[in-house]
Amino acid sequence: MASDGSQAMPTAHYPIYGVRGWYAKEDDKSNGGGYSRSGSQQAPARRLESSQFDSSTQRYEGRGKPSGVWDGPAPRGVLPPGLLSSPITTYTRKPPGATTTMLPGGGKMPFLGMSTEGTTEEVLKKALELGYRHFDCNPEDGNEAMVGSVLNLNASSVPREDLFVTSKLPNDMHGHVKEACEASLKALGVACLDLYLVAWPVAWKKGTQVVDETCSLEQTWVQMEALVDAGLVKYIGLANFDLPQVERMLSACRIKPAALQVELHPLLAQRKLVGVCKRKGLAIIAHHPLGDANLAANVAVIKVAGECSRKPVEALLRWNLERCVGVTVPGTDATQVAEGAGSITFSLMDEEKRQLDALDALNLGQRSVNPSFMTFAAPGEGGAIKPSSVLGYA
Repeated sequence: MASDGSQAMPTAHYPIYGVRGWYAKEDDKSNGGGYSRSGSQQAPARRLESSQFDSSTQRYEGRGKPSGVWDGPAPRGVLPPGLLSSPITTYTRKPPGATTTMLPGGGKMPFLGMSTEGTTEEVLKKALELGYRHFDCNPEDGNEAMVGSVLNLNASSVPREDLFVTSKLPNDMHGHVKEACEASLKALGVACLDLYLVAWPVAWKKGTQVVDETCSLEQTWVQMEALVDAGLVKYIGLANFDLPQVERMLSACRIKPAALQVELHPLLAQRKLVGVCKRKGLAIIAHHPLGDANLAANVAVIKVAGECSRKPVEALLRWNLERCVGVTVPGTDATQVAEGAGSITFSLMDEEKRQLDALDALNLGQRSVNPSFMTFAAPGEGGAIKPSSVLGYA
């Protein structure tokens, strides 16, 4: 019995995280929390030993959990003793989320795209039926006229304003950017490209594979900016640039790159490149998001796909989409294109993402696309330097 005649409530103890570890905090049920009626400081916390933690019940011995206290998994990096070896489960699958990403000025780019490299009219028509609206073209593939013909023939059902058409500047046209862009516009049968990318950070002399020492990347970018000024393209961006090269362009540009397209899949996560570029406002697009032919057959990929009741192709594409990274599904395989359309209709649970994240350690940066003329910077180059590297303890 309390001094005021009311019924005294029992004092419960539950773990909280303090500077030196996990403690039991006294919960005063008489006022519904750990604070006194006057708002004075909480009661002292009492140390709980790890030996008191029962990992099977996720409880400390003899102590229940009061109502209103979070009973889900502890935040990463704030795990109590015993929980490190216990599975962390996400109980519900979240909705798939947005299907487009915002570009400067309010434009939208579909996350789901299809590469037109090696595609056919039949596959392209099927892609339109399945809902693909972002088409990633390249004059080097030699099929932009065919792609444009199919898109224009289907304009009655899929109008131009619903499409997002991308093309690229070939290596040997860095000194002739407007000429190259106009050739793609003519072949595709469009008046304006939604996105025009510098295909590689390598400039060759026209019609050759000889490096053009007279044309710097900064000079190329000035010509790219002129395309925007002339209304020939809505957005300009980069492809296959590493982080130091992206930072170099950002430091010299008048019109900032709207997007960066690079190879990205669970065996080549490029986390620092993606993270830094997203913080700097660039949309990220993954080319070859399925990796090589063996990745879809990986045991971990098949396991995650089974847990989602999806195909391995869908699981691989979803892994990038969960990072808000757009994907360009290879247009050479009608089955993959059909399966890829399902990647925007579901989401991965945290544990499923972790299983695919772990694959990055198996590859150590090996690429599916690694031409002899390109030398990529090491993964740690560019961006902020890790404090651990400066201090010499990692």
